[in-house]
Amino acid sequence: MKNKKIYQIVVISITFVTSILACIVLPDQIAVQWNLGGVSNYMSKYLAAILSLVDCIAMIMAWNGNIRKDKGYPDIFWRILSCIGIMMNLLFIILN
Repeated sequence: MKNKKIYQIVVISITFVTSILACIVLPDQIAVQWNLGGVSNYMSKYLAAILSLVDCIAMIMAWNGNIRKDKGYPDIFWRILSCIGIMMNLLFIILN
């Protein structure tokens, strides 16, 4: 139980730091969708940072059982989903 809480604090901290970094480093509009012709869709960097934070926090809440009815999913499933926010931020920073 203690390891679970430490992991959650670390994941939220990393997501928060990468969101702040994304807001500092990225241009005002960032590319979020590409096709063969190049970039086809843009998003505000602030919206991208907020979405990744919300995603991370929602997945940790789901992992704790706060927002899910069925508790049949293994913990590793929620750990993987909680890391999506970190990956989103890093991809936005790297690709833009």
